[in-house]
Amino acid sequence: MSEKTFGCRFALSIMSDRFIDIILGSLAKTDTSRIEASTGRLSTLYRGDREQVLDAVEGCFTHAFTEGVHMTMEATFSTDDGACRTGEAGLPNIAARDIHFPCNAKMALYTMKADPAEATRFARDCAVKHGVFVKDDYYCTVLSGDIQDVFRTTEEICAYAERALDRFAFELTVSVNSPTAE
Repeated sequence: MSEKTFGCRFALSIMSDRFIDIILGSLAKTDTSRIEASTGRLSTLYRGDREQVLDAVEGCFTHAFTEGVHMTMEATFSTDDGACRTGEAGLPNIAARDIHFPCNAKMALYTMKADPAEATRFARDCAVKHGVFVKDDYYCTVLSGDIQDVFRTTEEICAYAERALDRFAFELTVSVNSPTAE
């Protein structure tokens, strides 16, 4: 048991009449044996070790990717004081890192006590470093690029937030195969 538990609540939206099969198939393909996982009517919650939670979120999203099908994921990452079961070390969904496709995304890092400008600068710098930064916009930073670069950006921001911020919420929206330009 750790002092703080890392978690992510996310929802996949699939614009296809096969959305049930795609979502349930993706959840089934994702190894969540090392984290707590629950899926309800509106979203899925993963809690546990930060690296393992991020591994599972990435696995679930990349397994849901279907060529030509518009899909979005809305995800909120944070920590809480609740106890959580943690599994053995390792990243069981690491093979998801071999899956590549273009995406558009937006992100926002919200701090509860720390300087929000410093956290926003850190998040923006991560996006620039990973080559996915497009622009700063009202209430978010816009990203575009390979899904792996977006997830590496997410990992770095979440590691920073977990280490440096007492309370935070990191929101990420990812869109693939969108019929719109932006």
